[in-house]
Amino acid sequence: MVIDTDWLVDFFRRQVRLGFDEGDYTRTRNCCNGVLRYLPADIETLTLLGEAALASHDSATARRAFEKLCELEPLHAEHAMQLAKAYLQLQDWPAAHAALLQVLELNPEHAEALATRGLVEQLHQRLQQIDRPPTNEPGRNDPCPCGSGLKYKKCCLANSTLQVLRQRLLEAVAAANWQSVLSLA
Repeated sequence: MVIDTDWLVDFFRRQVRLGFDEGDYTRTRNCCNGVLRYLPADIETLTLLGEAALASHDSATARRAFEKLCELEPLHAEHAMQLAKAYLQLQDWPAAHAALLQVLELNPEHAEALATRGLVEQLHQRLQQIDRPPTNEPGRNDPCPCGSGLKYKKCCLANSTLQVLRQRLLEAVAAANWQSVLSLA
């Protein structure tokens, strides 16, 4: 039995577009895989797969799709920008920074890449500052600085501003709330 692959690819392409337009990213990704099975270097399908994956926070699939697109069309700045967004969702700051530099190499005036690169650099610097242990914060088993005579962990550790700040920052990073991350950092 011979399968008419042209008909099948056309069917999947129509379903990809329909699913994407309707916001049904699961159907979009599944149908993209149907097209890519027969046409692994189809630019439009890889683009829609990456976009749908980004929209549904499937960052690993988005990364793979946009990496492939960057290989196929290395001079296309938008593919590199979308790859940077996938790396941001994955919280891979160095890779996101590298992708943003690639965008700016291809298009030095790319406004979104310029703004995002600045934010990534600020975020990276602030995260490094937070990761450094403070010099004046008492250890968990040290006497509490409030003078209660208890150990710090039994007295004021829970109320420590730095500990609360770190916890809120981790929660904001996990929720990808970048504005809160920057303000907390």
